[in-house]
Amino acid sequence: MGSLRAWAEQYHPHAVFEPNTSAVGPSARRLYTFDLTAHPTAANDTTSFGAPNNLNQLAVFGPRSLTYGTNGNLTGIGANDNLAYDVENRLTQYAVTGGVTIDYAYDPAGRRASRTIDGVTTRFLWSGEQQIAEYDGSGTLLRRFIPGPGLDQWGQGSMGSE
Repeated sequence: MGSLRAWAEQYHPHAVFEPNTSAVGPSARRLYTFDLTAHPTAANDTTSFGAPNNLNQLAVFGPRSLTYGTNGNLTGIGANDNLAYDVENRLTQYAVTGGVTIDYAYDPAGRRASRTIDGVTTRFLWSGEQQIAEYDGSGTLLRRFIPGPGLDQWGQGSMGSE
């Protein structure tokens, strides 16, 4: 199959499942290529991909095997990375190789309310469906966001309490 699209990813081990737009910590650039069914076919390094199963799930990502729960959620990456979900299939915990644990909590509307990485909590403030701020565990403003006209469009953001 032909290549459908490619994108660059900036990887940071503590930003799992979240966009990482900062250059904090160890990072590497990787370019993925996808076939017409949106399955990854190649990367610009030695990453290999197995063929997807009948549920469209990959069984292998590079040297690590991927496992899935009965609801189809990714539950394991390799021998030591484990993911847990609540009854609404929302990610609640990601235990990473090396002992790092990331916990997620949600508000009654199903929005992410907080993220805790090894005891350090970030709380998220929402206005409807738009995230408008992040606070640390003691309530200090870390970042605020100015929503744009659409759910995935942002005006501008500011760091700290400015």
